[in-house]
Amino acid sequence: MSHRRVGSSFLESESDLEDEMEISELLGANQSEEPEDPHSDTASMNMVEHIPSTTPDPEMSSDGDQSSDSESDSDTNSMESFDRLPMSHTSTSHSSQSLTSVTPLMGAVAQEFFLADMNILGEPLETQHLDELESERIRDDILEQDAKARGKAIWGLSLDDADDEIDHFKSVFIDGVEYNLGDIVLIECGEDSHKSRAQNALSAGAQSANAIANSFWFAQIISLFDDPQHGRKKFHARWLVHGSKTVLKEMAHTQELFLTNECDDLYISSIVTHCNCDASPLPIGEEEPTVYGNELEDVHPSTHFFYRFFYNKETRAFVDAHKYATTEMNLLYAQCHSCAQTQMDELQQHPYLTDNGKTLSFAGQTYHCHDFIYFQPNIHGREAGSVVYGLAQILEILPPLPEEASIKIKIVCLAYDLPDSSNFHDERLLFYSKTKKIIDATRIAKKFFALPQDTSQNESEWLKHLDTFYIGGMKKIYHSNRNKKVDDTRHTLSINALSFVDIYRPKYFILENVRGMSFYTLYGRGKTRSGSKMGLVKIIMRCLLAMGYQVHCNLLQAGAYGAPQSRFRLIFLAAKRGLPLPEFPIPTHSFPHQQFNIDMNDGYDAFKPPNNHIGPFPAVTVDDALSDLPLFDW
Repeated sequence: MSHRRVGSSFLESESDLEDEMEISELLGANQSEEPEDPHSDTASMNMVEHIPSTTPDPEMSSDGDQSSDSESDSDTNSMESFDRLPMSHTSTSHSSQSLTSVTPLMGAVAQEFFLADMNILGEPLETQHLDELESERIRDDILEQDAKARGKAIWGLSLDDADDEIDHFKSVFIDGVEYNLGDIVLIECGEDSHKSRAQNALSAGAQSANAIANSFWFAQIISLFDDPQHGRKKFHARWLVHGSKTVLKEMAHTQELFLTNECDDLYISSIVTHCNCDASPLPIGEEEPTVYGNELEDVHPSTHFFYRFFYNKETRAFVDAHKYATTEMNLLYAQCHSCAQTQMDELQQHPYLTDNGKTLSFAGQTYHCHDFIYFQPNIHGREAGSVVYGLAQILEILPPLPEEASIKIKIVCLAYDLPDSSNFHDERLLFYSKTKKIIDATRIAKKFFALPQDTSQNESEWLKHLDTFYIGGMKKIYHSNRNKKVDDTRHTLSINALSFVDIYRPKYFILENVRGMSFYTLYGRGKTRSGSKMGLVKIIMRCLLAMGYQVHCNLLQAGAYGAPQSRFRLIFLAAKRGLPLPEFPIPTHSFPHQQFNIDMNDGYDAFKPPNNHIGPFPAVTVDDALSDLPLFDW
């Protein structure tokens, strides 16, 4: 933990950035000719049918189109039946191009990061940006008051605790101001041992319009105690991070913080003042606070913060904070969620026995005898991607011998259905082999499930009932990359797709696009006028967070999932708060082509695709895909 101290057999696409399809003029469904029951499941969907992805310029109307009036009336009636979209407004002035249609929320969040104007479907939100000069003045006042403070600290009530060596307390008074367990406070910036993160925090893109976010660190008081070694008052701090210091950078909400799994012991004297932020995350379903809707009239927006998500710096995932938030019980017993999670992560790095040796736990999963597993191949001296997972069934879990520290398992290997020239080859049909071996438990990769062949007709019972996914489709970014106009309307089509998410608010959302999106530079207004690296990735995440969605993204290789070609695709997965955020699927096929890792430009290491493209099946070749087709008769 870092601490803060004060020519192949595969089809190769010509370019992963090429267009694969033309976008429809309408992203909504075509209007049904059949009369519908207004109470049916599809009625609400058709209320917003014919919402255009782009809106024509009013001056470009055609007198010769006799159907334009009726279509316009139909669209108007459909729009009026949906109370969230009463009428259309352009965000600023009309341009010579068609304008992308977006919802008021998406327009309020995204417009400033694009040069092209947007057509707001509904009454625009009355946005007022944070007053940067006033924010700097308040920041300077806080620093001046801190410089004058004597820093005299007096303990409040003591906390009954099982630890007899260290005295814990419920509160502390610093210059007469009380600080309690669970309070979120501003900390004077010190030295961050994570050098690249510290360097990123000083970069131009990581500077927020909120001067307080640029000048202080944020921490939650988990415990208050006397340091018996040095005789000084200390507290255990759980770090929060401002959105501008995450992958969102300049596109982050100026008042939003994120929980992290990092913590430290700090001296009481490092506390500057209270942070106006509730100790608990925003309730699920509550809209995000905005600087233009602040109800705290006596508190300037720059000093008012909120949080609702946990930020995973390794995967750049934004996850609902309720699971990770510090509880009153944690505070009562001086328990730090971050410390517990760190210990659990370290424990899961090594296999260990539970239930009196009957079960094995490793990497967050529990294994029993007779479970089916993938196990890591021996890759020494072998080309990456040319190896596949072994498949086996656990026969016995062997406790470590006195002279050994590692846990072993006895397995029986499974073999695939062998190809037969007269029969169709079923790669998912497995047979027990005669090979039995003992391997180290650290070679276990993952659990899989197998049904006896005679019960395959009941396999549908194994599937859980899944809610509908909204599949995001939009123009590929390739044309936008080739177009030299930074204000091209097509750059905003991602916001149109996200507007449909805003309208329907599905439980889950998935969006796919070319890998070029991951390094696309977006030009906007204000702070992003000079360009925002990875701008489309950041604005998509920012819009989903604004709607209350958890989100993460990754770059997946289609060849690692059975496609007979090398093709990278950037995938976003999102889920409403309170629901589990789906993980990216592990590869099904071992693919030998070069990996492509994403550098998120945020001071942390680039993260890699799932399992480094190693799966249980060999990669699918062109011959595998086409050999069963009849020969073409020239």
